[in-house]
Amino acid sequence: MEELAVSNPLLWIRTPEAEKKVVRGLAPEEVTKMLASFDRSFDGKRNRAMILILVDCGLRLGEVLRLNLTDVDLHQQLIKVSGRTGERTVRFGVNTAK
Repeated sequence: MEELAVSNPLLWIRTPEAEKKVVRGLAPEEVTKMLASFDRSFDGKRNRAMILILVDCGLRLGEVLRLNLTDVDLHQQLIKVSGRTGERTVRFGVNTAK
């Protein structure tokens, strides 16, 4: 009498799936070219260090931007990172340490 549905009509509606995106990594030549573009100024050295950390450690941009000087151990070549996956420690190479 009240025209109520006998079953839930939403059971037959499928939720749309998000499109999966594949991010293409940089070729070694592209990284070398980018690193060569920085000058010897403070900003150039800082930017070069950030690119090296991104490439060497596989960090996300937001993780690099949240780094503090106390998170970096140059002697043991370790960085304490806080990000989406929680807190972790990653190692970086000799060239990045320089």
